[in-house]
Amino acid sequence: MTTNHTQGLMKLSAREKTQNGYKHGLDIDGQLVRVADVYGSTNAMWDSVPGAAEGEVNARRLVACWNACQGLDTEMLENLLLLGETLLTRFKARDAVEQQLEADRLQAIDQVKALKSLQPPGKSDEALRKAWRAAGGDFHGPNIETGTMPEADLLTFLRRLAHGTPGAQWRQDGEPDPHGTRYDCERAELAMGSLTDDELANGAFMNYDRPLNIEGIIAGTHQSPIAWMTATKDRIRWLSRALDKALAALPPAYEGPYTIEHHGDAFALYQGRDTQHHGYNLARISEVDPNRPELLQLITNGLNAQAAARN
Repeated sequence: MTTNHTQGLMKLSAREKTQNGYKHGLDIDGQLVRVADVYGSTNAMWDSVPGAAEGEVNARRLVACWNACQGLDTEMLENLLLLGETLLTRFKARDAVEQQLEADRLQAIDQVKALKSLQPPGKSDEALRKAWRAAGGDFHGPNIETGTMPEADLLTFLRRLAHGTPGAQWRQDGEPDPHGTRYDCERAELAMGSLTDDELANGAFMNYDRPLNIEGIIAGTHQSPIAWMTATKDRIRWLSRALDKALAALPPAYEGPYTIEHHGDAFALYQGRDTQHHGYNLARISEVDPNRPELLQLITNGLNAQAAARN
């Protein structure tokens, strides 16, 4: 059922003079509102006599509520109460989301500032070592002077450096995920998870600054701008982690066969070493019988046979 009511702004009105003063009422665009029988079958809301102050305050509140709800459907307001909510609770919920978004924005600014402060030459040696280890590298030698990293990890590390901005600075620095396992889920479990990435991007672009449609939100046909921004924030964070997992799951670009070659005054066992690749230096072989060079070939044949069997 559609609720029809008089249109216009309401104000307090003093229309009828009595021996005790004035009888006051509520006025909508020049029309005195007829008050129900509980007020004495009269157009008057209260009398200006001693003790009538509470009635005047109540009338002022009715006027303020009426005018504040201009454009809102009466049934929508009634449904809001049936849901156990009020306009105040909705405003508080909106304010809480806006405060969180503002906190996220300020955090993002701080992270950008921190990232800029860590860029060379300002980035400390220890921070660089930490980033190296986080990417899969290590340090060796009596004075920890030699840095090593598997070639596949090194190429990934160099690509990230070449791209400039990392997907997450905490990941680049070897820190734990600040959001824990919040984003260890399927895309569909996120806010607005039924939308594809393109649909969410388009929806956020079209709705981020739209006026709040309370009636549509209650009816389930609209989302608030804050909801669009929250869903977009979650989707970006989820995609960043999903991309990192996908990159980590990629097989090494090149592994190649096992070989043994001279290295200084001894030998070194390599994997994937050829004219195009340095390969992995897997082990140092310091003692080899010079009268039995076939032992080196026997070792590499055995390793390569095992690798072929695994594949």
